Amino acid sequence: MKNELAEFLPAGAIDFVFPFLDSNRVHLKVTGQRATKHGDYRPPVNYPNHRISINGSLNPYSFLITLVHEMAHLEAWKKNKSIREPHGRLWKTTFAAMMTPMLDNDIFPPDLKQALRSHLQNPRASTGDKNLTVILQRYDRKKSILLQEIPVDALFALNGRIFKKLEKLRTHYQCQCQHTKRMYRVNGLAEVAPVQG
Repeated sequence: MKNELAEFLPAGAIDFVFPFLDSNRVHLKVTGQRATKHGDYRPPVNYPNHRISINGSLNPYSFLITLVHEMAHLEAWKKNKSIREPHGRLWKTTFAAMMTPMLDNDIFPPDLKQALRSHLQNPRASTGDKNLTVILQRYDRKKSILLQEIPVDALFALNGRIFKKLEKLRTHYQCQCQHTKRMYRVNGLAEVAPVQG
């Protein structure tokens, strides 16, 4: 498992995460791309082991941050035996404590290290941190196009449907599904495929 996992991580990161996964006997599953989440943690309630799943399509830095995010859920669950406040104070301090040693080593490039230091002052789901999300996308294997980068009235594909981008609503955009004519709010950081109209 160690060598297979190392292929998804930045150089040197395996030595920070594998001992934790091994000592906690984590059942780790690398999945295909999921549109709704990057990772998931399940406590050993309905299963004999802690279970973590991570999207295998993530770039190595996103994969590592997501993995540590889920490991922090595991550690918080061990202390509380509860996930009532999944991103509460205990999770925040645990996540920051687990990430900090990697920031003090050469795991992350300088721009990402700086964004992570800022993020760790009040961590939450990384997708909720616009600055961190934009910097992480610089390291994606395929260059993605974000909804915020295409013009108003442009057509785009998302989750197998065609939408038209309309007005901006703070961090989201009002978008209309071209098949059903229903309106949706779509995050400006959503990865989309432009469609010629």
